[in-house]
Amino acid sequence: MPNLFKWKQEWTEKKSVEVTMKEYFFADASALQTWAKIWAHSFSPGAFLMLKGDLGAGKTTFVQGLALGLGIHEPVTSPTFALVQIYEQGRIPLVHADLYRISPEEVWSLGLHEEYAHALIAVEWCERLPFTPPNYVELAFAHNLENGRRVTVRFQSKDRVDHLPWATPPATLS
Repeated sequence: MPNLFKWKQEWTEKKSVEVTMKEYFFADASALQTWAKIWAHSFSPGAFLMLKGDLGAGKTTFVQGLALGLGIHEPVTSPTFALVQIYEQGRIPLVHADLYRISPEEVWSLGLHEEYAHALIAVEWCERLPFTPPNYVELAFAHNLENGRRVTVRFQSKDRVDHLPWATPPATLS
């Protein structure tokens, strides 16, 4: 247990630089998924995506697009009951977690910190994380008009973000 505590302490004590990006609007779920597929090419192992939003706002749709962009062709569904799904067959592994049904104290048992170094981690309901990763991209999803989606992207990094390949999301699709 001491190693886990040290790791918790390391992650929560790091100071970060925050950069807020603009909002992106998508006419439908398909456009959102295509945007994620394009953006997936920019991520490298260790990227941590924190996904926020109401039920049905587009979090899982976004992860499905990421998976396609990473070369993962098996069906990606919300891991609400499984809690974590790991997809190994893409360009880099994708760890997809859904924290909706668990408490922050239970998150440690999922091992997300163990997968951090070699995978792209996408966490739905990230508000339940008991730690703040040193570098992350936060995506806040919301319904927009009829079937549209709005995504607000915010980056946080212990370093400058302008040199990171994923610091600029692809342009909104028409």
